[in-house]
Amino acid sequence: MTLDVSVREAEALTSAALDWAVPGHLEAKVEHYLRALPKELRRGFVPLGETAKTLAARLVSRDRLTDRREALTEALAAQIAERFRVAIDPAAWADKPLPDHLRVRVRVVDAEQREIVASRELEEVHAALHAKSRAASAAVAREDPASLRAARTKWETPEHTNWAWPEMPERVLVSEQAGAPVYAFPGLRAGTDGVARKLFKTPEEARAATRIGLTALFERQLGNDLGWLERDLRAVREVGPLAATLASVDTLREHAFGSIRRWVTGRAVEPLDATTFGAVLDRAKSDLRGLVPRFVDLLREILAARQELLVLPHRLSGPGGGSGDADAGGFPAHDALRAACAFAALPESDEAAGRAREEKPAKDAERAAQLAPYVAAAAKGRAREGGEAFRWLVEEFRVSSSRRELGTAEPVSAVKLDRALAALQVGGTKPERDAPPLAAKPIVSAPVAKEKSARLKNLGALDKLFPR
Repeated sequence: MTLDVSVREAEALTSAALDWAVPGHLEAKVEHYLRALPKELRRGFVPLGETAKTLAARLVSRDRLTDRREALTEALAAQIAERFRVAIDPAAWADKPLPDHLRVRVRVVDAEQREIVASRELEEVHAALHAKSRAASAAVAREDPASLRAARTKWETPEHTNWAWPEMPERVLVSEQAGAPVYAFPGLRAGTDGVARKLFKTPEEARAATRIGLTALFERQLGNDLGWLERDLRAVREVGPLAATLASVDTLREHAFGSIRRWVTGRAVEPLDATTFGAVLDRAKSDLRGLVPRFVDLLREILAARQELLVLPHRLSGPGGGSGDADAGGFPAHDALRAACAFAALPESDEAAGRAREEKPAKDAERAAQLAPYVAAAAKGRAREGGEAFRWLVEEFRVSSSRRELGTAEPVSAVKLDRALAALQVGGTKPERDAPPLAAKPIVSAPVAKEKSARLKNLGALDKLFPR
């Protein structure tokens, strides 16, 4: 059977709805599913024809009560359990599809009844309509017809410095072209005087612009808080001597402020509405209160840990060799805050430290040779999307290969690095300023104690610093 539907009707179609589309086929469908059961279960439903007829009648009544919210297999499994006290997982029929003569062929037509797409696979129908709609939307965006200008007049707004949009739909209908709906996608665009709502031709463009727009909006809303933060970060002078080989105090303060600003302004807002934005903004303000003392304490611990690692006689070195332009990890020393984090792992005990000192230089050289290609690739791919994530995988691998007893934040192997590197190399490049903010984990509040804090055991201890 062929079911003719419009584009909008096709978009609303679900697989569950198609299961019930032809009432005359229901009994045959039930018998097919009964015959598909294992033999030991099938025996209990003999004669299958009569059982299928009885179950089909009950399923019709159930369908009315449930308002067609169940797929046929779900309803059938529930009905069998109720009548025969036999539990069947509907997934058991997933690899037993109906024959084509019992499946509805969906044919999508335009206003003149011309066929747009037809298939028995609903996913194929939806995919074809989606592709056609995207192509039509892109064409309309290039031509800039009156319908698109009217949509812009309705949905686009001037720049604002706070949330000023009562609704932010996922998409808006602009027109129809050759039977395909033409959509535009609202998003936030950062400007010189604030953030405006604009229409974009694809959802990907809208999401990318909105990510940057939200960051700009948070920065404006948190302007006073960030100003106080920048002033309070003068406290990083306390750890200046520990960072002397990395960068000046002013540079360290600059990197600290930049890292915290990216963390606090780069937050997702889902769903995209005023209530959620307000809640995320309140959380950001709360996170900034009392942050600097905890931040400086942890930074002091990280830098002290780095100093201890640097004086180990057989520490694992990288291509940079601890030179003035690069730290021992082979990465630029000007990235002071993140470079310090890379050296946060310490031996668990004096016994572990002793074992580390006894390592053979040959083993150290072997590890360095294994790491060298990854370190070089990480340095080369920093501007690519995913470059920062790959860089930190390399650092985790460095720790796991040289100090296995420490543990790492996540399991890392050469195979995992090879896969990540392959994904990085096929990805496109993008400017650093447009890169999504580094994912961050929550800062855990704790009373400031005068006694010496516990030493960091592994890179996972950095979870205390930044929340996601």
